[in-house]
Amino acid sequence: MSFIPHPLSPAPGRTVDDSTGTVAQALVSLLLSQGVRAGGKIPAERALTEELGVSRGALREAISQLSFVGLLESRHGSGTYFRGADAARMSDVMAWFSAFNGTDVAQVVDARWTIEVTVTRLAASRRSMADLRDLRSCLGDMRTAGTREEFVASDLAFHRIVARSCSNTVLARLHAEIEVIAEHWVPRSLHVLDDPTGPYPEHADVFAAISDQDQAAAERTMHVHMARAVRRLALTLDQDSAALVRATARTLLLDNGIEGDLDTI
Repeated sequence: MSFIPHPLSPAPGRTVDDSTGTVAQALVSLLLSQGVRAGGKIPAERALTEELGVSRGALREAISQLSFVGLLESRHGSGTYFRGADAARMSDVMAWFSAFNGTDVAQVVDARWTIEVTVTRLAASRRSMADLRDLRSCLGDMRTAGTREEFVASDLAFHRIVARSCSNTVLARLHAEIEVIAEHWVPRSLHVLDDPTGPYPEHADVFAAISDQDQAAAERTMHVHMARAVRRLALTLDQDSAALVRATARTLLLDNGIEGDLDTI
């Protein structure tokens, strides 16, 4: 049996902190200690709340977060399944919860969307020729990517360069802080596409607006890109989380005066 110990595993008869990150980490440790293998169904909700000593709401939010980062998979009408975790994967997930402990998925979407749009608008007026060259190189890599992994690497690099191009070190650092969101979001959402290069045209539109130094177009194209990215992400989440992130996306589109329905934009 593979067991990865974690200091947040609850001792018998004790409860854990009700914060989402703490419950999520304790849940993973519990599953590993009980020998639940990759592909195995996790225990019923009632049993888990009693075992961990947490509320049902806290457990559900923890399951939602673990589904978002890829450790659990909720199957409608069937239950929730453990996707497995080796030491490297656990380290990655712990970094996620260290950064976003207690934050629900809708707020994660709101944060990434807002920062991406802000740095893109500024990049349109401040980008250098070197920035354009690097963005163009990333686009070429995205267009010719043969695997999802190759596309993800180029996708993340593209957004990183856009943030650099805004010529504001504080915003660039904020973008770097939320990059852990994209590192989970992008590969997860690509799994719903047959073609790993599917989002390439969205990035090409962003590049064109930045190249033309058209701030309004840059802002709009990033709004559209984020809306479609949320749409893809929602397909990978449990029903409640999907509804939350879709509602957040609709609000962001409306608040920013972007016309079009989330499902058709």
